[in-house]
Amino acid sequence: MNNFLFYVLILLAVVTGVIIVKKVTSCLFKLLVAVVVIALVAWLYSMGR
Repeated sequence: MNNFLFYVLILLAVVTGVIIVKKVTSCLFKLLVAVVVIALVAWLYSMGR
């Protein structure tokens, strides 16, 4: 159950980050941030396995 909570919190942080980035930045920067966030989530997922 602890792993599930960890992934829910990561998902919540990603969604919050995406909303903030959408409101603040330009299109190119959004793309860069999205790539970094996807890489970070993939890395965290691989570390949790």
